[in-house]
Amino acid sequence: MPDDAFAAASWRDPAFWRRVAPLGIGSPPQRKRKRPTDDADEAPQFARDGFATLRGDATTAALAQQCADAIERLAARGLPAACVFLYDEAWALVAAFAPRLAALLADGAAMNYDCYAFRVAPGARGWAAHRDRAGDFARAPGYATCWVALTDCGPDTACVRAAPLRATEGIEEDDPRALEDAAARAAVPLALRRGDAAAWAGRTVHFGGPHADATRPPRAALAFAASTPALEDDRDRIEAVRAWAGGADALPFDARLKLVALQLEFYADAEPLDPRVRTVLDALDAAWS
Repeated sequence: MPDDAFAAASWRDPAFWRRVAPLGIGSPPQRKRKRPTDDADEAPQFARDGFATLRGDATTAALAQQCADAIERLAARGLPAACVFLYDEAWALVAAFAPRLAALLADGAAMNYDCYAFRVAPGARGWAAHRDRAGDFARAPGYATCWVALTDCGPDTACVRAAPLRATEGIEEDDPRALEDAAARAAVPLALRRGDAAAWAGRTVHFGGPHADATRPPRAALAFAASTPALEDDRDRIEAVRAWAGGADALPFDARLKLVALQLEFYADAEPLDPRVRTVLDALDAAWS
């Protein structure tokens, strides 16, 4: 039986994705999440250092487990981890953390649909040191990323390291070696439990550590960003997503698929595309044109 994972018709069929992973493809429940009563206020650390951890709960832990399982099922078919954003459970995690992320930023910040997902197998490592928005130097940050751990992650299992803002001030993006060296000297490992999250500002230097524990499963995570309108970066993406969604609060399947395709293209320099995925994206683009 031929593999249908790299046929554009399969990608456009919700039933195909339900066969890959038994998760929802409809409209995720919109639940207001209560902050844990023992959760410390993350705003002071975020303002001082440029990063903070966001505690999850039993609900986010369960959703994270489902998303991690889905990413493994995707990987077994050679499909990108970012395809997890086709499923309701990924968007339920976004809904759980997005208000807390926006609260760390200047007034008017909202989720901007810059999202991605990651799978780091034992022996591999996360992305190199970088800033998500190097120009975000306002007193009240206008851009932040929320990175949700779908598996437990620590120093030996590719957790993200973040450098306090003071350690990398004055180092420009055009000197990547100096940026990486300064970040490595000062970086703090952001060890997280499944269903917890980390947030960092646009100008915070961060990088993924190595997955050095062959006895542990691949490290999985998903990320999304919030920003003020001035720092949305890709206005075309914002307008396109809103048009695809038709004004609905929850993205319907076709809008999710277009967003995943756009984000795979956007991050292809950091994570090169499998040639078979590239062929599918080209076919989808032709069908949508």
